[in-house]
Amino acid sequence: MAFAISTIVYTIALAWAPFGVSQNSQFLRPTVNGRIAFSLRLLEKLQSLVLKNKIADNSRIMFVNDGSKDQTWSMIKGLCEENSVFAGVNLSRNRGHQNALLAGMATAVKYADMIVTMDADLQDDINAVDRMIDA
Repeated sequence: MAFAISTIVYTIALAWAPFGVSQNSQFLRPTVNGRIAFSLRLLEKLQSLVLKNKIADNSRIMFVNDGSKDQTWSMIKGLCEENSVFAGVNLSRNRGHQNALLAGMATAVKYADMIVTMDADLQDDINAVDRMIDA
């Protein structure tokens, strides 16, 4: 699934399963100029949460490309082709971090019960997702 937008915003659409009911979730991650290396760690976290029955198995990781001028969008499309857990939004030009987040969330909300946003600078504590779901 690919949409048009630019800056990578990881949107993790999480579907958690409280009381045995699976919900759909999205991890959202804005990205600019190729910072998608965090995707493997996000994938491992998503798979771990699915195995623990904390989120639904149809949860996704969405990248928002915020008008990158390099090969970022090509890399995102490649990830999406390799694994259906990845989705992408490609902004036509750089709209800024907050607008990239908003575009990702506006897209993810159609598919998710919960949206987790993470920046591409790798400063977010990925393990905080577990604590958030458990709260």
